[in-house]
Amino acid sequence: MLSLEHIEVFVFWLSLVVAGAASLIYLRSYFLKGENELYRRLAQVLSWLTLIVISVVIGLQWERTGLHPFTGPFSAKVFYAASILFIFLAFELAYGHRVPRIRMVGVLVLPAVVLLLLIAWTQFEATPSLFTPNLRSFRVFIHVSTAIFAYGSFTIGTIFALIYLVQEAQLKKKKSFGSSASKLPSLETAETATHRALGIGFVFSVALLLTGMFSAQLAWGRMWDWGEPREVSALIMTLAYAFYFFARDILGWRGRRSSYIAVVAFLIAVFTYATPLIFADLSRHRWGGF
Repeated sequence: MLSLEHIEVFVFWLSLVVAGAASLIYLRSYFLKGENELYRRLAQVLSWLTLIVISVVIGLQWERTGLHPFTGPFSAKVFYAASILFIFLAFELAYGHRVPRIRMVGVLVLPAVVLLLLIAWTQFEATPSLFTPNLRSFRVFIHVSTAIFAYGSFTIGTIFALIYLVQEAQLKKKKSFGSSASKLPSLETAETATHRALGIGFVFSVALLLTGMFSAQLAWGRMWDWGEPREVSALIMTLAYAFYFFARDILGWRGRRSSYIAVVAFLIAVFTYATPLIFADLSRHRWGGF
């Protein structure tokens, strides 16, 4: 009889195969001349199937270990991949019927999901090595879930910002990528989608700080520690995204300038994610792993 671990591994590889197939179909649809509704629909179905199968992986590990689905580096990256795909599919569901080009952003999103899953597999462990009572608490589940969904939203927002910057640069040089370039969102759509995705991420980022302060008070007897690298960098990350909204919505820095701010803010977010590795001797957030 198969153990839960074996089933989890099988379902994980199934998710990787389905995500890989979706990536290839998106690429085929992107570079194929003209529109092909069959490819588009098939890529969409496989993307939803990928999200469902990844969710099953998360549920199986939760059941098998009894720990929340972000305790180790494997499960954290799988959860991150799921959050990126969920945010993208939510955008596609909400705006795809009005702005069909948003659907083609899957040509960038699905390969990112595949890459995260591959990295996750290199860090698979049958039993997460760090067991503490705090990791089983519901408050920590809420705290880290807000972080992962913030990162998923920031990732999607950054992809749209990069689309804007690349498209604008090509237009300025009076060049194009050919007929396939017209399948990506327009400058206006990319800029608006960046704003909306980062708005979702910013809400989760604020929730991350608030739930983190609450959890720290209960676990460590204090709400804030200026000597904790991840707490400080998470605050800087949130302020960077706050500056994005201030610059875009108050100062009117739309388009290229706001897109550059979005990219820089994401680099700060990446640094925040890496702080337990960079400052291993100082951080109390080592349980998230890499």
